[in-house]
Amino acid sequence: MNLQYVFTAGLICTVCSSFGAPIRLSPVDRFGQAANENWPGKITEEQEMRRQAETEEKALSHVKIDLTRFDRFGGRLDAGKYPATGSFYTQKINGRWHLVTPDGHLFFMISSDTIKYDDLGYQTPVTEVGGKPRKEISELPDRQKFPEAYIERSNKNVPLYVSFLTANLKRKYGENFHDRVLNMTRKRLLSWGFNSTGKWCKGVTVDMPYIDDWTLEVRRISRSRIDVFAPDFPKRAEASIIEQTKRCKNDPMLIAFSCENENGWERCDVLPLTGASADSPAKAALVDFLIERHGEKKAAELFGLPDKNKEAMMKNKKVVDLPRDDCRQFIIKASTLYHKTVRALYRKHAPDKMWFGASFNGAMDWGYAALPHLDAVMFNEYDIDARWLGDLLNQIKKRDKPVIVSEFSHVCEGRGFRLYNNLNTVKDTNSRGLAYRHFTEKLASDPFFIGLCFFMFYDDPILMTAVPIGENCNFGLVDITDRPYTQMIEHIKKSNARLFDLHQGKMARFKLEYPYDLLARKQFDDLTGTVIPHSVSLPVAVDLSPLSENSQKFARRLYLAKHLFDHYGRKSKRHSTGTIELAGLPQAGEVSADVFLKKGCSNREPERYFDLEAAGMDGKFSPVPLTFQKIDEGDFTHWKMTNRQALPAGSRYVRFILISNAKMPQANQIAGIKVEPRKGPAKTSK
Repeated sequence: MNLQYVFTAGLICTVCSSFGAPIRLSPVDRFGQAANENWPGKITEEQEMRRQAETEEKALSHVKIDLTRFDRFGGRLDAGKYPATGSFYTQKINGRWHLVTPDGHLFFMISSDTIKYDDLGYQTPVTEVGGKPRKEISELPDRQKFPEAYIERSNKNVPLYVSFLTANLKRKYGENFHDRVLNMTRKRLLSWGFNSTGKWCKGVTVDMPYIDDWTLEVRRISRSRIDVFAPDFPKRAEASIIEQTKRCKNDPMLIAFSCENENGWERCDVLPLTGASADSPAKAALVDFLIERHGEKKAAELFGLPDKNKEAMMKNKKVVDLPRDDCRQFIIKASTLYHKTVRALYRKHAPDKMWFGASFNGAMDWGYAALPHLDAVMFNEYDIDARWLGDLLNQIKKRDKPVIVSEFSHVCEGRGFRLYNNLNTVKDTNSRGLAYRHFTEKLASDPFFIGLCFFMFYDDPILMTAVPIGENCNFGLVDITDRPYTQMIEHIKKSNARLFDLHQGKMARFKLEYPYDLLARKQFDDLTGTVIPHSVSLPVAVDLSPLSENSQKFARRLYLAKHLFDHYGRKSKRHSTGTIELAGLPQAGEVSADVFLKKGCSNREPERYFDLEAAGMDGKFSPVPLTFQKIDEGDFTHWKMTNRQALPAGSRYVRFILISNAKMPQANQIAGIKVEPRKGPAKTSK
C-alpha cells in the first residue's frame, strides 16, 4: 500500500494485560538463551565465554579515566572552575542547568542503571506459582557448582529464584568472578563514554558517580503506595533513611539520594480508599478532606449513603467513584505532606547531599506537588522521542528545576524477548543504537536536562522477572551471556562523546527526520494489516495475554490500556486502531474484524463499543453500518463484525474505532482486521 504521513494521532503501545492470563515464553537452554532460535554469536559451550573474556580484558586493559581532561569524578577540566564543596550540587550557569562535581567542575551525567549483576531484576523464578516446575527450563545451573546463582525470597508462592546471568559470569570469569566482573563493568562503561552508574546500584559501586535509591519500610495502601497519613510514617521513614544515609553519605561519588520508584498516587489509588477498612489512616484522611471540602452531609452523599455522617463513611466498604477534582486535590495534599516530611529527614541526616525524590512515570498531580521539595526531578521515559514529557516540562520549567531521565531504553523482539511498548520497540540492534542517539542528543540539548540514565546494563531474563507476569526485554547493553551489543554500542559511543558539548550549546544535535520509522511493526501487523504510520490513538495497546488459559487463538488484540487511557484518552470516547489506505482496492467489499467484550460490562451490546468509519480523499470520516454475529461466549464474548452495506463510493480510507468504557477501558478488544475486494453485487442495508 502507498503509505503517507497523514492522520497522525499516535502509535500503538504494547503492554501486558492486567487480566492475569499466562504469557507464552520461549524455552531456554542451560545458559538461559532462547533454545528455539539461533543467531550469530549464540553461546554453545563455556570455552567460548572464557575466550571472549580473555580477548576483551586484553583490549580494555589500558582503559582508565583521562585525568588531563576530567577530574576524578568525570567533571570537565576545560569548562570553568566553580566552588569545590566536597559534594555534588546543581547550578544554573548562563541559562543552563548543570551538575557540579565535588571538585568544582561541570558534569553531565551519562549513566547505565543496574550494574549490580545479582540485582533482583536479573533473576527468574524456578517454579510457577504453587511450586510446579517451569516447563520452559530444560536444565538449571548446578546448585552445588553455582550457589551464587540461587536466591531464596520471602515470597511463599514463588520462594526460589535463579540467575542464569550470575551462573554465566562465573563460567566466564572463574571462581573469583565478582571482582573481575566489576572491573570489566567499569572499563566497559568508560570505554563506551559513560561517566556514572545511575540508579539501582544497591550499594555496589565501581568508583564512578551514582544515585543511591532506596525503598522505605513504611505502611502501604493499594498498589504498594505509601500511606503518608499513617501516624508512624515519619518515624518509620526516618529509620529507613538513617539506614540508607549511614551507608554512603560520606562517599564523594554519591550524586544524590532517591527513594521509591514510580510510586506516586493516582486516582486509581484514591478510589479504593473509599471502601477500605475503618482503621485505614489514609481513608480517615480522605474522609476528613472531603468533609472539610464539601461539608459532612454532601461528602456522605458522594458515598451514596443513607446516613449522612462521617461514621457511615468510615464504615463503608463499597468503592465509590469520587469526582476527579476531589481526587486530584487529595493527591496534591498527600504528595505535599510526603515530600515535605521526607525532604526534612534527608536534610537532617545527610545535610550536604541532594535528594531527587522518586522517579516519575505518570502520577502527574503527585509530581507537580513534589517539585518545590526536590533538588532535581527524575523521570522514567520509554518513548523514542520523549513525547510524554512535553506537558510536564512546562510545569518544571516554571519552577526552574533541573531534570534527569533516570530510566530510558529501546528494545527489539527476538531471541526469546518480547517487545516492551510500541514507542520504544525498534526493528533491530542497529536501530537501538540510532534510537539512543536521537533520544539522548535531543534531551542533552535542552538547558534543563542534567543527566540521562540508560536502563539497563544487562538484559532481563527470558523467563521473566516474575510469574505469572513480569518483564523479559533486551533492555541491556550486554546480553545474559555477558556479550555486549557491539553494533548498538558503536552508535552509543558517538553520542556519549558529544553530550556534554551539546548541553553547552556548542553543536547541533543528531536528529532522525522520522524517528518512528525505527519502530517495529510486526507485533501488530497481524491485527491490522498495514496501517498508516502514526494513525493509532495513543491509548490503544496490544494485549499479549490469551483470552483464557486454554485459548491459543487471537494471541494479540488491540485494546485501550488503562494507564494510557487515564493519561491520554479521557477527553474522547472514540479511539482509532489505525487508518488503512484502500489504494489498490478501489472497490473494497467486506471489512471485518473479530471483536471481544469482557464479561462484567454494564451493557453487552457490541454496537456501543465498536465502530467502523470510512473517508474519501478529503479525510472526513463517517460511520459505516455494521452487523455483529456472536461466535462464542466466556470471559469474553466474541463477535464477528462486518460492514452491513458497501462502503460509500469514493472511499479511500477506513478505520476501526474502540468506544471507551470509562470504568473499564480495557474491556473491548479487537483483532483479525481484514479488508477484502468486493466479490459481487454491493451489500444493501437490511
